[in-house]
Amino acid sequence: MSASDPIPAARGDEVWRLFVGLRLDPGTRASLVRAQGRLRRAGARVSWVKPENLHLTLAFLGDTFAARVPGLTAALDGAAGGVAPFDLEIAGLGAFGSPRSPRVIWAGAASVPPGLTALHERVSAALRACGVPLETRPFAAHVTLGRVRSAHGAEALTSVLRSPMNPPPGGRLVVDRADLMRSELGPGGPVYTVLHESLLKE
Repeated sequence: MSASDPIPAARGDEVWRLFVGLRLDPGTRASLVRAQGRLRRAGARVSWVKPENLHLTLAFLGDTFAARVPGLTAALDGAAGGVAPFDLEIAGLGAFGSPRSPRVIWAGAASVPPGLTALHERVSAALRACGVPLETRPFAAHVTLGRVRSAHGAEALTSVLRSPMNPPPGGRLVVDRADLMRSELGPGGPVYTVLHESLLKE
């Protein structure tokens, strides 16, 4: 869906689970899928993110009345329009949690470019101005690869993450838009739908 496409109709009382994210280009996505494949060999019990769902989250809105979406997209357009497109390199693997009990496996940005910092700050400010309560913990630029479901094999997984024999994923994408996305939970896992693209501008 492009920035000019109409937003799907919804009842005024319908609630959608929303977030603002950066989608990945095919090359970066393929690199991360290969990294997932290497990590799977550790045998840990991990719910791996599907290739089509890999993304970098800028802000998580959570449950939101669908009737608010047009106002949110206008605010996001204003936020993104004040940032020039920039390059973002995805390199390096890690985990949130302790080595014995990792919780989330991620691929991180090699460094945080000024454009990403500015985009995150502007998007967050725009959403808060709309009355959206956002989490206050520091922004960590990462792509979630999987969520660990039990301690079984967790230490082996950590060992693979730290191994110099495990080459880090590589990918450089041009960030020229931020997407308002809807997450719908289903029996096969979440399904993401792009509701609106807010374009970055020079």
